[in-house]
Amino acid sequence: MFGSKRTFEQYLTLLMTSMAMISVLLLGFAPISLFFLISSTNYNFFLLLNVAIMGITGFLGVSFIYQGMHFLSEQDAEGKDIRLNILRFWLGLYAFVGSQLG
Repeated sequence: MFGSKRTFEQYLTLLMTSMAMISVLLLGFAPISLFFLISSTNYNFFLLLNVAIMGITGFLGVSFIYQGMHFLSEQDAEGKDIRLNILRFWLGLYAFVGSQLG
């Protein structure tokens, strides 16, 4: 963990919390998506709506994990730059995979 005093379980908890946040937000937007699925016949609008919903929830989840990791890294000065660079790379990869899935 590149000099961090935190355990792997603490980092895993932060990651799983952000995933749960994304899931709850997507579940919260499900009635809106269902309403437009039932009432609209325009497929392109429905597709754009779902992409926007997934983009918003993904952005909020990624910003949550980034802020959490930044908070944890402030307390451990040793290896902070390496951990944040790895986090940025991982979030970029996560965004790429999420865009492919969306």
